[in-house]
Amino acid sequence: MKFAAAALIAALAGTQAVSAINVWATFCANAEGTDNCSTDFQVSNPGCFSVSPDSAKYVKFHADGGFQDPFAGKTYSLIVSPQGGCNCQSNKQVFPPDQVGTKGPNVIQLNDGVASQPSYRFISGGGDDNNC
Repeated sequence: MKFAAAALIAALAGTQAVSAINVWATFCANAEGTDNCSTDFQVSNPGCFSVSPDSAKYVKFHADGGFQDPFAGKTYSLIVSPQGGCNCQSNKQVFPPDQVGTKGPNVIQLNDGVASQPSYRFISGGGDDNNC
């Protein structure tokens, strides 16, 4: 019985770990999310990335099928740096839980000051004040 319970807990923990990586953001040039789109970026990965300025006008969040939405109830922010390398924060756009994951709008327009910038990163929460 203990083995079965331990196996169930391990299986559930493994499912959570897998599902925590399945929401992605794609940046596109148009509101339909079909023109000049970037590669997919993992929302739960806080690493720095860049997107072609022509593509960084709209963001489309999407999830891999078959998993529970791990971002329900979480807020994420797209942090902007004016130079490459995410060395500071010059602006941000906050995406509340109803916009990230599978329940929100398909494509969201990036705000002025966030669209077409040199470097980005996603973070959990609302983000800090600008510090550039």
